Amino acid sequence: VIFGIWSEGNLFSEYNLKTMIETVTPLVITCAGMAFVFAHGGMDISSGAVVAVSSLCAVVLMNHTGSLILGLLSSIVISIICYVINVLVTNKFGLMATITSLAIMFSARGIVTYVCQTTPNERISISEVSLELFKKNHIFMITAMLVVVTVLGIIFNYTSIGKGAKAIGDNEKAAYQNGVWVSKTKVICYVIAGICVGIASFFKLSTTGVVQSMTGEGLEMDVLVVSVLGGMSLAGGAG
Repeated sequence: VIFGIWSEGNLFSEYNLKTMIETVTPLVITCAGMAFVFAHGGMDISSGAVVAVSSLCAVVLMNHTGSLILGLLSSIVISIICYVINVLVTNKFGLMATITSLAIMFSARGIVTYVCQTTPNERISISEVSLELFKKNHIFMITAMLVVVTVLGIIFNYTSIGKGAKAIGDNEKAAYQNGVWVSKTKVICYVIAGICVGIASFFKLSTTGVVQSMTGEGLEMDVLVVSVLGGMSLAGGAG
C-alpha cells in the first residue's frame, strides 16, 4: 500500500498485478506442499533444482509427443520421484533431511546443466505445445492457488496426515507411541510436496517457455522466506 501510494498507483497497474500473479502462483503452490515437510521437522532446499529437472522432462516429452497432459504428468511424476528418494534415504539411513535434499539438489541441477549444455543455445524451448492456459489465464492461476490451498489446508488441519505430521514435529517418539505411523506419514508428506512442486514447475515453465541451467534457481530460498514470514515454524510441530 505504501509503495502504491508513493508510485501514485502505478504499482497496481494491470501489467504489474498480472506479473505478481504469475510470480506468486508457483510460489504459493510450492509453499502449500512444503508446509507438510516443515511440519514434521523436515527440511528441503532442493525445490529449485527439482523444478528445473521436472521442467526439463516436461519439455522433452511435450516436444516429442505434442501432449500437454503428458508434459504436466511427467513434471509431477519426476518431482514425486525426487522427493520420495529424499525421504526414503533419510528414513533408511538416518541422514539429516538437509543433507539428503542437498544431494538431490546437486544431482538434479547437474542433470539439467549437462543436458542444456549439449544444445546449441544451452537451453531447450517448447516447440510443439501451447501453454497459454498456464501462462496468460490469470483467473485460472488464482483458481489453481485457491484450490490447492483449500484442499491442502483441510488435509493439514483436519486429517490424520496433517495432525500426524505436526505431532512428529513436536515429538517423534511420543507421536509413535500414540499410534502415528512415523515413516509412512513422512513419505506421504514428501509425496504431497512433490505433487505441488511438480505443478509449480509447469507454471514456471509456462512463464518462460524454456529450460536452462538457471531454471528454478533461488526458489528454495523464496520458499523458506515466505514460509517463515507466513508464520511457519521450520523446527516443526503444531506451531
